[in-house]
Amino acid sequence: KKLVSLAKEGVKLKEESAKQKKIEEKRKAAWEPFTKWLQSTLGDKIEKATLSPRVSKSPCVLVSPQYGLTANMARIMKGQALSDANSQTQTAKRIMEINHRHPIVDELRRRVKENENDDVAKETALLMYEIAALQSGFSLDDNNNFAARMHKVMMTGLNLKADAGLVEEEEYDVEDEPAVEEEEEEEEEEEKEEKSKDEL
Repeated sequence: KKLVSLAKEGVKLKEESAKQKKIEEKRKAAWEPFTKWLQSTLGDKIEKATLSPRVSKSPCVLVSPQYGLTANMARIMKGQALSDANSQTQTAKRIMEINHRHPIVDELRRRVKENENDDVAKETALLMYEIAALQSGFSLDDNNNFAARMHKVMMTGLNLKADAGLVEEEEYDVEDEPAVEEEEEEEEEEEKEEKSKDEL
């Protein structure tokens, strides 16, 4: 049997019957509007979006084209480029394989059907892509944007408004420290008292 890389597209874990192939073709056609929306929303971040027969738990994964660079090879070439200022690296193209049975993907599709310009759907698609990129070994284009989106998710989970500002500082009762001059005067007085006692 021919060895295949799981980091590449088109991996099939088992042979499909003629009936299964027809079902996959109909499913692909039914999901085509959503996969096109994903490709449009993510822009040049991905080469294309497609259904995946192998993803079972995650919403999606990012893989490389058959003849493209894997995430690991892209990291190696990027490291070599950093050491050689004159070298140019090939950008690793990414294909998003989605799990059509995952609840996040199903809800995204429902939202997109109702409104293609849904801001929540767009933000979720970007976050889904970034998480898949990290899981698949790719580097992110902008770590700060990813962190900002994760903070929004945490605030939503805690029922906080996304634009909530900083809370007021708590007040604490503490005694004022004596001034330095007062401390020096007290020390001088104590020294004088000790000297006068010694003289007596």
